[in-house]
Amino acid sequence: MRLSFGFLSAFLAIGLALCISAKADAQELASASPKGGEPLVLVCRLSGGDLPVSGLEYLSELVQQEVTRTESLVVVKDLATCARPNSAAVTARAAGAHKVITGRVALLGDLYLVELALVDADLGLTERREEVEFIGELRDLRVPVRTAAQRLLGTGGRTSLSESFIHISSSPPGARVLLNGLLEGRAPIRVRVAPGDHRIEAIIPGHAIWQQDVNVKRNETLSLNAAMVEAAQTAHRKADGRFVLLTFSVPYAVAFSWGALYMGKVSSERPYIGAFLVGAPTTYYVVSRIMEKSEIEVGQAWMTVSSGLWGAAWGMMGAGFSGFDAPRPYFGLSMAASSVALSATISMTAGRDISRKRVSLINLGGFLGSAIGLGIPYLLNQDQEQIYLGGLLAGGVIGSATAINATSGLDYVSQEEVVLGPIQVTPLMTPMREVRSPGTQGKVSIAYGATVTYGFY
Repeated sequence: MRLSFGFLSAFLAIGLALCISAKADAQELASASPKGGEPLVLVCRLSGGDLPVSGLEYLSELVQQEVTRTESLVVVKDLATCARPNSAAVTARAAGAHKVITGRVALLGDLYLVELALVDADLGLTERREEVEFIGELRDLRVPVRTAAQRLLGTGGRTSLSESFIHISSSPPGARVLLNGLLEGRAPIRVRVAPGDHRIEAIIPGHAIWQQDVNVKRNETLSLNAAMVEAAQTAHRKADGRFVLLTFSVPYAVAFSWGALYMGKVSSERPYIGAFLVGAPTTYYVVSRIMEKSEIEVGQAWMTVSSGLWGAAWGMMGAGFSGFDAPRPYFGLSMAASSVALSATISMTAGRDISRKRVSLINLGGFLGSAIGLGIPYLLNQDQEQIYLGGLLAGGVIGSATAINATSGLDYVSQEEVVLGPIQVTPLMTPMREVRSPGTQGKVSIAYGATVTYGFY
């Protein structure tokens, strides 16, 4: 009886210990298992050789925090180290998790690329993948990491990033768009950029290359329209410039040779006729060969012609103001002043595009200045011819110089067509700037189908 009682007591003690142990295991399992059947999610440490380990640990904890904010998922408390993406599912199953989040952070120049993937641990298949590009400081990297995690989990993150964009369209559409020398695609296209200076180029075969330098601010969407000019139009405009200069050079050279003969006191008619017969075709041939490979705009050509004529007139006025009686000093100063004006103009306008409108305004300024210079002595009842000639000279020079300075912003601008449709607005000189949150749309209400053409020619 004593043996039976002792055996029974030992049996009951062992059973009680097993019950206590089973209850503890059940409580531990209950604490580690999701309540209500929610999937358990394991977060792997983010990889990235461009960032310090402590930084990756912090960013991985941010992903964990985003999981805890969801109502349908439960996160494993500790982060896991997944040696390879393929081993993430195995690691998750070993931890009793149903899903696992893996990811990496890569650095390309000043561009951070955040990649996150949600993997089904039971099937080993990737359910969703999110990528977020970010340009900014390292300390701001937590924003794109949280954004990628929210997008991965479907809890938000769609308008969390502050970004800058350039939207490029072209007329006609389909131009190849280069950003800082790198091909981005064909217009219309929207490109994410870092705040700062950028160079945009648009290329269409058979058209002149369109190019513009822009400065993009933070959180700004900059819209540009590349109005492409056909190469044939550009060549025609340059050919016109060469033709104008060639037409002017022939009579100018003949007149210059006649003036030189007159200054040399040549009285026979034969040298003058010979200068005309030989000088005209020779000048045409030489100048045409010189300009054969030159690029001369119409405005530059007319500026050169105008300066030669104004120089000749000012030279004669200067001679009259100086009180010369003989005609030869008039011719000499006229030729010298014209030569100086031509040389200065050719040097100053080399490589520049000058509009014909600006040339017209400069000539108008010279004429108005001359008129004022002539009118002031008349109002003062002056009767000396030298004073009138001095007024003409001073007024013409001052008027032309004032006009040159006042029209400095009217250099040649290619023709731009601004099509104002339902949503497209394309300015000529100042790009359209919109500061708005990414993901929103901006609209401009202007008459549909209107076309505005402006520029200087």
